[in-house]
Amino acid sequence: LRGQPGVDPACTGFVGHSEGALIAFLTAGQHSDPAFIVSLAGMTGRLQDILVEQGEALNRAMGATEEQIEPNRVMQEAVFAAIENAAPGEAGQEIERTMLASGVAAQVAAQQARIWGQTYVVEHFKLEPRAAFARYEGPVLAYYAEHDLQILPGPNRRRLEATREGMPNRIEI
Repeated sequence: LRGQPGVDPACTGFVGHSEGALIAFLTAGQHSDPAFIVSLAGMTGRLQDILVEQGEALNRAMGATEEQIEPNRVMQEAVFAAIENAAPGEAGQEIERTMLASGVAAQVAAQQARIWGQTYVVEHFKLEPRAAFARYEGPVLAYYAEHDLQILPGPNRRRLEATREGMPNRIEI
């Protein structure tokens, strides 16, 4: 876009939604920094953090008690540990073993292993988004929806603000 006639390169930037916002920060600086980043409900935590926050928020929204939420958190932490500790290419098997040992039905454990054992997911668990936020020094406009249960505005805003303290930010909820 920057090379197109009539386009001012100083006015080009990235816009990303949810994980796309994270990708905007990860991409910034690889070739040349964008003039700005617009983050729409952008992920600002590690995938593990986002998934725990989502799970708890969704369960609470459905009326679950803390006693009902806790087993889900314990299961998530066990699955995350299996992903992080698995040998290359073996995350799916580790997830399935972990879930079966926790009493999850075999069909469900196999399905979840196929989903969470994908290379993309395993690599995503290794990302530390805050490092990318700190590297990009340009202006950021971030929007969060007050009642979003996928990318919670509170924790995501706090992580972005803490990482980019002193940099040009405007964050709206």
